[in-house]
Amino acid sequence: MKNTLKKLMPYALTGVISGATVFGASHYISSEKNGEDFSYFTTASDKASFAGIGS
Repeated sequence: MKNTLKKLMPYALTGVISGATVFGASHYISSEKNGEDFSYFTTASDKASFAGIGS
């Protein structure tokens, strides 16, 4: 049982990280400010231009 858990741990960790990433990205895109042109992540610069639909 212990060995089985050790073998499954990387898959469980990957699932948790990917789930959190998908949730965070969908929340970011669906928020009112960022969802206007379906913008994605950019640098934290004031001069950053968003790449997306309608931009």
